[in-house]
Amino acid sequence: MGVDDTALLRKITWRIVPFVGILYMICILDRVNIGSVHHSLRESLHLSEAAFGQAVGVFFLGYCLMEIPSNLMMKKSSPSIWLSRIMVSWGILTIGLVFVSDLAGLLVVRVLLGMAEAGFFPGIMFFFMFWFSRKERTVRIAGVAIFGSIANVVGGIITYLILTYLEGVLGMRGWQWVFVIEGVPSVIAGVLVWFLLPDYPETTKWLTSEEKLHILNKLKRDNDPAPSVGDPDTSIANEDINTAVAESKGVSLLLAKSSNSKKISWREVRDTLLNGQNILFSLILFCRTAPAYMLSFFMPAIIHEFGFDPVLSNLLTAPVQAVAICVQWAVAYNCDRTGKHAIHLIILGFLDIIGWEVLAYSLTTKSLPFQYATLTFVTATTSSIVSPALSWLTAGLRTSTSAATGTAMAISVANVGGYVGPLLMSYSMEWYGTYAYGIASAGGLMAFFVVGVIVIYVMQRTHKKEYGGYIEVKEDTGEHFAH
Repeated sequence: MGVDDTALLRKITWRIVPFVGILYMICILDRVNIGSVHHSLRESLHLSEAAFGQAVGVFFLGYCLMEIPSNLMMKKSSPSIWLSRIMVSWGILTIGLVFVSDLAGLLVVRVLLGMAEAGFFPGIMFFFMFWFSRKERTVRIAGVAIFGSIANVVGGIITYLILTYLEGVLGMRGWQWVFVIEGVPSVIAGVLVWFLLPDYPETTKWLTSEEKLHILNKLKRDNDPAPSVGDPDTSIANEDINTAVAESKGVSLLLAKSSNSKKISWREVRDTLLNGQNILFSLILFCRTAPAYMLSFFMPAIIHEFGFDPVLSNLLTAPVQAVAICVQWAVAYNCDRTGKHAIHLIILGFLDIIGWEVLAYSLTTKSLPFQYATLTFVTATTSSIVSPALSWLTAGLRTSTSAATGTAMAISVANVGGYVGPLLMSYSMEWYGTYAYGIASAGGLMAFFVVGVIVIYVMQRTHKKEYGGYIEVKEDTGEHFAH
């Protein structure tokens, strides 16, 4: 009896996506909590607006430095081991922020925190390639990303409660309690990942031999540029499947078919890093990420500039993020249904440009409904870009070495925006007394994003790349996504 692909996909999705999503939610809580304590942390450590921006952004210098090595280490070890290491180490360092007493200490811990967390999100993208085909990834990436948006909703509420009720308890400031309460779950989750995260289909106990072979065949066909009917290289031979199932040798057969999986092809690493479309994709992701982190770290401060109390501003981020979750899911679903990633990105990019510029203008008005509605709009468009963009990114990565390198490189370059974005916002406030100029610069960055997407789209159409991928691997090492 054949395997029902729809039922199997549903089974894998429910086993993996919610668990990974919760891990990502914890990650986002720890990453952006410094923005939630913007006012109280600055006051306690006597930081200028510019110094605070440096403390926020320096995290990404450590992050970008270790991104590619981290992803390659995950390939050499396993997802469960490496992601566990990442989570435990960043959780410990988050708790360590409690003990900083000046700008120097804050900068050091933030750099170390970035180095510790490096590789987590690209590691998730890499991990998904072991389980899902190109056309299946967008909605599932969105499912994980939505947990990140949920973290922003929950984080605002949690921070509001902590700053309101735990200020001064046991002699600790409210911002210190934020780091403790949001750091401990990372350590606990990191331990659980070691035992609960399924590394690869062929090593997973809750899949039958037939299901394991079905997944491997599907991923191999998905990674072949132009599979032909009856081509013995596009799937495991039927007699091998029958033999494997009959003799319960599914796992050994899968491992034999992916014997090169732990090896790193340094030529592929070099070719992926030097690929022109890869570099361009990384740059346009940077143009999107800088504005995104302006929202992640400064949304409470922006709402405070609207005229609300600093503590209440954290609570008011929740409705904004809730709307963004709904829009993000709708975009991802339609993108997966149509397969038109670039078109979605171009439309969203244009809307985002308008949103950012209108938001900058709104700060010159005194209309709270207009300001809040505009912030909600731009948050929805900005957050909805990530899923189709990352699905488009991973679509052309045909081996695990190029995937480990390509995803890490793109996200590493993109996260330089996590340094630039907060600085633009901080210096805008320091020099001009408003965030309007930093917000306006986000619209300019998004204009470059749209132009870049159009250029890549035209290049792909010109070269008639069948799957819409942007990396063209020059050497086939025989390595496919078994693991």
